[in-house]
Amino acid sequence: MPELIFDYLKAADGLLEGLGRAREQNAKAAQTAGDELVKAARDEGLKAIDSMKTTREGGKSVLTPGAKNNAIADLRADRVRTRASKFRVQWLEERGIGRTIRAFKKAGINQKDARSEFVAASHRLAEQAGIFLKRIGEVAPTDEELQREIRATETMIQDARNDLVKVETATWTTLRETLVRATQGRMTKEDAEEAVRNFDVNRSLLNLSLLAHPDGVVRQILAGASEKMVQRRTKISASELPSKAHVFVGASPEDVKTMSPGGRKARVLWRVFSHAQLDGLYRNLQARAGPKGKTSSWRSLGIGYNSAEFYIPVPPELLPEVRIEMAKRRAALERDLGK
Repeated sequence: MPELIFDYLKAADGLLEGLGRAREQNAKAAQTAGDELVKAARDEGLKAIDSMKTTREGGKSVLTPGAKNNAIADLRADRVRTRASKFRVQWLEERGIGRTIRAFKKAGINQKDARSEFVAASHRLAEQAGIFLKRIGEVAPTDEELQREIRATETMIQDARNDLVKVETATWTTLRETLVRATQGRMTKEDAEEAVRNFDVNRSLLNLSLLAHPDGVVRQILAGASEKMVQRRTKISASELPSKAHVFVGASPEDVKTMSPGGRKARVLWRVFSHAQLDGLYRNLQARAGPKGKTSSWRSLGIGYNSAEFYIPVPPELLPEVRIEMAKRRAALERDLGK
């Protein structure tokens, strides 16, 4: 294998492995954050039940319906609403994004001035993209690279906010509903407490906000880098760019293991696409999903829920060799998934 393509593939595989590690770190952070929010909600629910009016029936304390217990449910649910709102701000704080990312660029991600957990999560991934681009000699000017990451982070924060607002609302309203129904159903204190201890947040929406959207930041960065690769080598019009810029679809070794044979991610893995081809693919997916389907893009949330696939830029001069290598990987994947 010629040295140039060998170095490129080694760098690309390093990128995918690095993205896999960063995603694992982000998943742990999101799990911890979600667990803390759940604990806060459960604690408030147990405090509510402990202070509610009860009667004795069959030797057990039974919650009773009425204005006092409804007011207690409202009070504790409102405290959870405040806690959930602070949680959303903690993850999605937008002020100082540029300053925080600049600090990251200088000294890594463990910075005391990291105001937003979302920025830290997205930068773990963006940092891997920067390493890859340096290794293959596609380094953009520092300020340009920085601004690209800032813009991508701001865009995905706006998108993530919609889902995290839903988590915030569902958290306190579901707790209130649990408490009110416990009184209306005249549950024993023990049964009501057990219901509260089983309370959880919508983990799917939580993960979409805290995990999928940071992934979208690095996808935007890599898509932009792919366009720059073509523009730096040839004079090309904006209309020609989507057909000239190419990427291959890859994932970390651990994420590949989780893919199902008939899944969307497996169907595109280790294939080479132009930007135009991917745009068409996603338009078709959206058309089949219908008006109620969720809109996504290969430049942001990827092909499926909490997608693990990434779109790796291919330098134009290496396109033929990359096609050959990806055909080999694709054939091996199909053999493995066919087992």
